[in-house]
Amino acid sequence: MIGNDIIDISVTKRKTDWKRRGFLDKIFSAEEQNIISEAADPFLKVWRLWSIKEAAYKLNMRYDMSRKLNPSKINCELYNHHAAVVYIKERKYYAYTLMSHDYIYSYATENEDNKSQHYIIKKNDVETNDQITSCRTSLISEISKKLNVDKNEIDIRKTENGQPHVFHLNNKINLNISLTHHGLFSAYSIV
Repeated sequence: MIGNDIIDISVTKRKTDWKRRGFLDKIFSAEEQNIISEAADPFLKVWRLWSIKEAAYKLNMRYDMSRKLNPSKINCELYNHHAAVVYIKERKYYAYTLMSHDYIYSYATENEDNKSQHYIIKKNDVETNDQITSCRTSLISEISKKLNVDKNEIDIRKTENGQPHVFHLNNKINLNISLTHHGLFSAYSIV
C-alpha cells in the first residue's frame, strides 16, 4: 500500500501563510513545532512535514475509511532530510521525501523496504483538470506497459472514500497506486 503528496513550492509561497496565528498549533505537535523552529529553512520544514502527513493520511485511508483529516493526530519523526516514521493511532508507516527547488514530494508505505516506483510530471500551465487527466493518462500508459496489455483496457476508478483502484477489462487488479497534484506538478506512485 502507498500514499503520496506533492507540493508546488512557488504556489505554496504565494498562497499560504504558515506563520498566521494558530496554524502551527492546529497542524503540528509540540515536538514537530520545535523541529520547525530549529530548522535552517522553517518554510521548507513546515511543508515537508505537511507533505508527509498527507501521504500517510492517504495510505491510512485504506484502513480507516473516515475522511476526516486531523493532521495534529498524525505524528512524524524525521530521521534525516529523506526518511521519516509516521504514526497514526496504532499504525506505523515509513515516509520518504524527495525535494527540488520546485517541489516537495513525499510518499508513505507500510514497509521500510517498499519497492514502489514514483513518477513526477511538470506541466506548463496550472489547469487542474489538465493536471489530473495528464497524470491519469501517464499512469495508465505505465500500467499497460507493466501488464503488457492495451492501455484502452485499463481504467482507474475511485471508491466512495476516494481511493484509486486499477481495473483491466472491468476486473480489479491487485496493484496499489496513489495520485497527487498541486500547482504545476502531478505525481503517481505504483507498488
